[in-house]
Amino acid sequence: MTQFHAHRWIILALLLGAVAAVAGGVYRLGYRQALDSLAERSAADLALASDRVTTQLQVYQELAVLMADHPTLKRLDRAEARVAAQGLLREVADKTAALDVFFVDRAGRVVVAAEGVMGRDVTQSSYFHRAMQGALGTGYGVLQPDGRRAYIYAAPDFDVDGRVRGALVVVADVEDVEQTWRGSLPAVFFTNRGGEVFIANRRELLFWQRSAEGPGLSPPDGRQVALRAWMEGPHEIWDLRWSPYPPERALHQAVNLPQIGMVGEILVDVAPAQRLAGLQAAAMAAIVLALGAMLALALERRRTLAEANTVLESRVAARTRALSATNMRLTREVQERQEAEAALKRAQQDLVQAGKLSALGQMSAGISHELNQPLMAIQQYAENGEAFVARGKPERAGEPWPDFADGGADGADYQEPARLCPQRERADGAGGSGAGDCLRD
Repeated sequence: MTQFHAHRWIILALLLGAVAAVAGGVYRLGYRQALDSLAERSAADLALASDRVTTQLQVYQELAVLMADHPTLKRLDRAEARVAAQGLLREVADKTAALDVFFVDRAGRVVVAAEGVMGRDVTQSSYFHRAMQGALGTGYGVLQPDGRRAYIYAAPDFDVDGRVRGALVVVADVEDVEQTWRGSLPAVFFTNRGGEVFIANRRELLFWQRSAEGPGLSPPDGRQVALRAWMEGPHEIWDLRWSPYPPERALHQAVNLPQIGMVGEILVDVAPAQRLAGLQAAAMAAIVLALGAMLALALERRRTLAEANTVLESRVAARTRALSATNMRLTREVQERQEAEAALKRAQQDLVQAGKLSALGQMSAGISHELNQPLMAIQQYAENGEAFVARGKPERAGEPWPDFADGGADGADYQEPARLCPQRERADGAGGSGAGDCLRD
């Protein structure tokens, strides 16, 4: 029994191991499939967020291109022309929610501006140098002293000879761009060429820096944060522990956006994929456990039937042995009774034969008796006659003979006197009365 229980525990352990292996395989497969589906949705979300950003910034780009050759900006050497141009630029800035719209000459000096947030000299700006080369210049930065983030477009303005005479600069408010999609999607952020998070729908991610050692982000203050990253098939997974707002474990995807010079990135919570994979694994584990329980029940039932069959067979064997012994005993008793009956029959036959022999003996004795009487009487009379002759009395020798022709009974009646007469004769001597007297007596 102990060995059976040990085997049962071993089978249970093997079953649980098989269930764990199957559930683990199903979980991993379901998790991969869920990640594939999640990656497709997150790619669509990232594409949508990127389109929103690029589309909204493109408005300012087109504004710079269209306003660069505006007639009001052609004659800015007169004061009244600059006042009119400033009014125009301020109106445009108000209508487009731009932080500033200004015009700079070839020397990088700001000729006229709607707000003047960029100062009076932009010669050190990359977007200015790009515009002076006759191309559309772009740039970004943080304005001082308020710390507002700005994305800048600089469109060159050409004179009649085709030379660049200046550039119209439009300063877009990045925070205004973020307002339309902040919090509506998973964590989406855009990093600039330096790896700094410059645009994001989560304010806590702003100005975080991409790690130079690998995937992940580090905070602006340079402190170390808990971050692990690994590949789950073709998908990159980040384990985030440094903020309650981004998901603790997220799928990371990125897309390059050359039109704005940034990289769009998204962090999507993988908890739904884990829950779905967990449900699939739990369902499969339940199915396997149910099948295992059914199999175990069938095996247990089979074992119970086998044990019952063994017990029944042992009982049948014992009963068979008992019946065999009883049958042998009964056979012996029957044989003994048959032998006793045969002996009884033989005894009966012997008794019958003995009775027959006894009757025959009695009959023989009777016949012998009946024959012996007359014969003895004859012998006696003959002896008596011989005795009379021997004594010299022959005349008397025939006296004692009865007439046997009359019947054997008469001879028998004379047998005893005939037997006694000579004896009396001898007793009386020669002077006796003789045989006749003896017979008459």
